[in-house]
Amino acid sequence: MKKLFLSFLLCGGIGVSPAFSQTYEELSERAATATEQDSLTQAEGYIRQALKLEPANPHNALLFSNLGIIQQRRQQYEQALESYTLALNIAPRAVPVLLNRAALYLELGKEDLARIDYSLDMDKDNQEALLMGAYAYMQQRNYKSARADYEHLLKIVPQSYNGQLGLAMLEQKEKKYEAALSILNSMLAGKEVSS
Repeated sequence: MKKLFLSFLLCGGIGVSPAFSQTYEELSERAATATEQDSLTQAEGYIRQALKLEPANPHNALLFSNLGIIQQRRQQYEQALESYTLALNIAPRAVPVLLNRAALYLELGKEDLARIDYSLDMDKDNQEALLMGAYAYMQQRNYKSARADYEHLLKIVPQSYNGQLGLAMLEQKEKKYEAALSILNSMLAGKEVSS
């Protein structure tokens, strides 16, 4: 009787194991759910299982991107860069992936590489790319390019708080204190900054 029960458990355990019976889509959904629940190790496991199950699936760009996000949250920066790059190898014009990798480059102090990812040819009006690209330029003391990005952002979204503040900081860095003060006063008064 004990042998029968033990063999039933072993056979039943194999049938229940999620790794053997789940489809690519199910693993992807489980990864998303685990990520939402902050079970990052579990989410990474599901993503890796899905990638092994269908290595040529074009949706792997999303899985690699999600894997990069998980790795970045876990401070596994080199692995995250690799995952983002693998995602971009599949979908080179994926704006969210470019923005994620650029943000990671900035976090690592690699402003040149961040700036390249932020210069989105396919989406020149992307507000995040303009704002963060301007920030990367300021870090490199390339004030002319930073100004161009801030001004472009403010043409698109004149009330952009971060754009106005960034431009004020730029004016201050260039020792144009009256212009910086004027921008800050306009912000306090709730007016648009004129370029």
